[in-house]
Amino acid sequence: MTLPGTLSSLLGLVLLAGPSPEVTGPGTSPASATSRSVSGETRQEPLEEEALRFAGAWVDRSLGDLESMMVADGIRLHLEGELYPGVDLRKALAAIDGFLEKYAGGEVEVLRVSPSSGEESRGFTELQWRTRILGTGESVVFTVFVGFSLEAGAWKVTEIRILP
Repeated sequence: MTLPGTLSSLLGLVLLAGPSPEVTGPGTSPASATSRSVSGETRQEPLEEEALRFAGAWVDRSLGDLESMMVADGIRLHLEGELYPGVDLRKALAAIDGFLEKYAGGEVEVLRVSPSSGEESRGFTELQWRTRILGTGESVVFTVFVGFSLEAGAWKVTEIRILP
């Protein structure tokens, strides 16, 4: 399978916590500003847009944005060895908040965005999140896998897995 130009340009894209004044303007999120600046293009594939939006919300710890991206009936969540096979949205957000509060922002790199093999209504992204443990300053790197499902014309998060 060959990658479209916009997809291959996303590989290695890094989003930093907090707005970057030279890239963003008032009311603009870092993820949306970054997606506009990639290869000078103004439009990307919808799955790519959601992957970037998720990455920006994750690194900024924006629970409201994360919630708006998730399927309403709950997601599969795997955080630091804790597996939640089908947790409702409220509990998922509480678990994510508890996990993220241990870390200080950092940066997220988009490693891969891809539709699932043989099923166009599913896709995933693989992110690398580099951050620090609060209170220690120790650096850690996580791989974040995010599963998506196409529902009513929009990509929604169905699964989040964090691997050390």
